[in-house]
Amino acid sequence: MTGGPVSPWGPVPLARGSHGAVVAPHHLATAAGLSILRRGGHAVDAAIATNAALAVVMPNGCGIGGDAFWLIWDAADRRQLALNGSGRAPAGIDAAGLRSRGHATLPLRGPLSVTIPGAVRSWADAHARFGRLTLDAVLSPAIELATDGFPAWDEFIDAVERTAPLIDEAVGPGARFREVFRPGDRPWRPGERVRMPALARTLRQLVDEGLGAFYDGDLADRQGQFLASLGGAHAATDFAAHQSTWGDPIETTYHGVRVTTHPPNASGLVALEILNVLEAGGPPGPGTFGPAGVADAAWIHRTIEAAKLAIVDRDRHLTDPAFHDIPVARLLDKGYAAELAGRISPDRATVPAASVNRRGGGTIYLGVVDGQGNAVSLIES
Repeated sequence: MTGGPVSPWGPVPLARGSHGAVVAPHHLATAAGLSILRRGGHAVDAAIATNAALAVVMPNGCGIGGDAFWLIWDAADRRQLALNGSGRAPAGIDAAGLRSRGHATLPLRGPLSVTIPGAVRSWADAHARFGRLTLDAVLSPAIELATDGFPAWDEFIDAVERTAPLIDEAVGPGARFREVFRPGDRPWRPGERVRMPALARTLRQLVDEGLGAFYDGDLADRQGQFLASLGGAHAATDFAAHQSTWGDPIETTYHGVRVTTHPPNASGLVALEILNVLEAGGPPGPGTFGPAGVADAAWIHRTIEAAKLAIVDRDRHLTDPAFHDIPVARLLDKGYAAELAGRISPDRATVPAASVNRRGGGTIYLGVVDGQGNAVSLIES
């Protein structure tokens, strides 16, 4: 760690390395990924180890029941790949079925809000294509954390306290949530050791039987039965049918710099559209960014307005591309960006507020680069 730039909150330390790097939102997950790189693992191995560790120490942000979107740089082939590890709704429910159950919109909580989790399948597919180390080696750091425990930390404690009443409302107070996350029916104290033996057993089962066991076998049966018992439409066949998909990234340029992201159904399209709109409005002027890298009010205003415009397009178009023709080329057209930029007033909000997640959370980001130049950029929910 070395000295870095100074932010409004104090000095920002920089971590430097010459044989690889891992970035993650919890230091124990970062350590898990680095341990894999030190053993000669591929960036994909380290990304899986980091993601699995985050599923233990940061379950408010991700988990083995979530979805993952990967960008993978293959240094040998000089090619970037997109791996879609998101799941669809179970076959036993559709929009008409939701309406028949009294839902005018897609439920945000409860069993009917749950799609088939795709993260573990994406681990399997990425590992099969690029992995160097055994699955035992890759998942061992997460299994150790779940078995031996980790210190309760502020964000984890806050998430448990906020989530407990929501779980009670959605699935009833008898759910296993409190047994696992709120033993003793009281808040965790900072630094108390949190253990997750059931998660450790599940991860060990995936090592012993292969990651595919999450979708075909006892684990899939138990997931389907549990969700069905709560009123869900899930069946073991939905898990068995789930597959990841490989594809190519989408991209734009921002003042000559190539920027890539995951294609829809991922929402990276929004970020590219924002960059296009900002570029169309002209480059930042002298003094836009202060010595700490903080933008002035005018640039923040422009960015907010550009984001609101892009989010309107997201809400109109972004969905499963198997069911809707998403006009990606038009949305990323520079002429269209100029048209949107022309709607932005420099001194007042001209775009209605779009739908946003005001609370935040529910997704993690991690990045890995190994000594051979392979790289992973991944989000998981």
